[in-house]
Amino acid sequence: MANTSTNETLNKLQDLYLNQKFDDFINLLLKEKASFPLGQFHYNLGTAYLKIENIGAARFHLEKSIWAGYSKSGALKNINLVKTNVIGVQAESSQDFYDFFWRSSKEIPSEAYMTLSLMIILAGIVGVALKKIKKVPGVVLILAVACIPVLFSSIFVKKLNYAVSLVDAEIREGPSKIFEVSRPLPAGLKVLVEQPKDGWYYIKSPVDLAGWVRSKDLGVY
Repeated sequence: MANTSTNETLNKLQDLYLNQKFDDFINLLLKEKASFPLGQFHYNLGTAYLKIENIGAARFHLEKSIWAGYSKSGALKNINLVKTNVIGVQAESSQDFYDFFWRSSKEIPSEAYMTLSLMIILAGIVGVALKKIKKVPGVVLILAVACIPVLFSSIFVKKLNYAVSLVDAEIREGPSKIFEVSRPLPAGLKVLVEQPKDGWYYIKSPVDLAGWVRSKDLGVY
């Protein structure tokens, strides 16, 4: 029965899409979210939003489809199509060292930080065994250095999330409307944000967009 229901939903969605009834397609897809793998759900939803030129929602769901493991070329193709309609998109690929550092740190899997720490410990053990490292001070130093990758990941990197501006928003100098607007944040722009504070997110990168944005204006993943 479940397969029959899913097939009926797929047929309805196909008819709506082919007939360009994208709003109805989106509503039905949202209603039947549980019937689809997460990556496929976000890909289909992002593609539909792209059709109705909702750039912010399209970018958010397409990015989330890739984050969920949906690796088909269509997702990247549609993201690139979205980017052509986003004002200031070049800020995302800033080569400023600060931006490059945080972007690269976030893209490294958390397991890699743990692996690096273990490799440092292993190198220390080998060094002690070969008498290349003095036992007490050497072991203390190795343990201290080995802690750095794991602590960096847990204290800093894990607290960062990617976000996409769902609408044309405003970046403010503080987490409240009483602060001045420093610059606009165009819909569809991808940024790195810290943990929320009282309904606001702080944009950490790109550095040119640093400031506070209302939580409801961002899709965070």
